[in-house]
Amino acid sequence: MASTNLIRFGSNNANATPTSSDMWLPVYGGEVITAFEEFNTFIPKVNFKTLTSGNTMKFPAIWKIGSEYHEAGTELLGLDVDTKEYSISLDDRPLVAHFEVDDIDASMAHYDARTELSRETGRELARQMDRKIAALLVNAARTAADTGTNSFPVGNAIGAGPGYNADLLLTNGNVPTEAKGAALIEIIAAVNQKMDQLDIPTSDRCAVVNIPLYYSLRTLGLPSVASTTVSNNAAGGLWGRTDVRTGGPGLGDGQGYMNPINVLGTPVYCSNHIPSTNITTGPTKYQGNFAKTGGVMFHKSALGVLQLQGVQTEKFRDVRRQSDFMVSKIMMGGGALRPYAAYEIQGSSA
Repeated sequence: MASTNLIRFGSNNANATPTSSDMWLPVYGGEVITAFEEFNTFIPKVNFKTLTSGNTMKFPAIWKIGSEYHEAGTELLGLDVDTKEYSISLDDRPLVAHFEVDDIDASMAHYDARTELSRETGRELARQMDRKIAALLVNAARTAADTGTNSFPVGNAIGAGPGYNADLLLTNGNVPTEAKGAALIEIIAAVNQKMDQLDIPTSDRCAVVNIPLYYSLRTLGLPSVASTTVSNNAAGGLWGRTDVRTGGPGLGDGQGYMNPINVLGTPVYCSNHIPSTNITTGPTKYQGNFAKTGGVMFHKSALGVLQLQGVQTEKFRDVRRQSDFMVSKIMMGGGALRPYAAYEIQGSSA
């Protein structure tokens, strides 16, 4: 049977190798694929304040008052108590995310580029704020001594150094995942003991670790598969369960950001914002060598964080360039209030 001679009117014969779809017009669906919005873990877990004006906020602190037996006939004159204040200041300059959009580019796009880019600048500022709070917490944990002549605790030494600086051996790929999770439980127990001895309230404590460390914790007691055999690693007892099918936290338990794993009464969260490099730029209080930082355990009173009037967005119409210039900015700052209430968890995420 002879084939008909179809006119392939989609062909562009100006091309060296024409095809039948050269001139088909693409239809853009209009859906914009942007980066997933990362959950911000630290902001609700510290003393977070918003300033309407000014650049510094003072936080008073009072240490324990004593007591004594009253002897008959003696006058009560009042006992002394240590008081001090901490000053938390905003950074010198704002953190800024910005972009410029050309009119023609925007009009030819099949989606609202300005809106999506504006949202992304807000997400970036939120990410950076979370990372800076994490760095402040780790540096608070590394404080060797509080300032002044008072009875306030002087640092968080457990073992050989300030903070709890146990190496979880995560740099060694041969260490079983369960062993890393078990090491983290021991660290959380040791930090809880230290906090109890310092009379730090049990409420508002939490731990935030990097994602590999969080999931190593989550494997404890869960059924594991080795070849064709299903076994219950870590004997399942750590989570109070003995059935192989339900050992450890349930498969739906703990989502890291929102639903933490409870360890000895301490909620453990995960975050992508734990610092992991040697930071030598920017304001000094956010700098430090965090190459072995795996996370931080702290009480809410450990840190004070300020922001000035929240995230602000500005738009500038540049007629000369026929474009829109947009800026999102935030003024923030922070510092340690009770450094003895923060503890670093060391261990590389490699």
